[in-house]
Amino acid sequence: MGPPTTRSQSTPVDSWADGPFSGIVPEASASDNLANALSYLDDKASVRGKDAKSLRDATVLALEEVRNDSKADTAQLTKQINEEKSWQRYSTNFATSDVSLLL
Repeated sequence: MGPPTTRSQSTPVDSWADGPFSGIVPEASASDNLANALSYLDDKASVRGKDAKSLRDATVLALEEVRNDSKADTAQLTKQINEEKSWQRYSTNFATSDVSLLL
């Protein structure tokens, strides 16, 4: 793990980020905004101030987008499962009635 980081070993202010982050773009998807925010950060960057707020906001929006997408996918999957179960019940009932007609 090594010794704790002291002021002399810390990262210089210039390397906090490779370039300025322009903020969240309303027209872009939340995932795109998060990817955009992260693309401006150096691997060893310390995020501070306005960049930290932008990164936090982009992360929250991306999580909301994923949550909403997963809810929609779950609802669609539930609908498909219910339709399949209904079809299986119908098929079973139909097959049973065919057998009783033959007897």
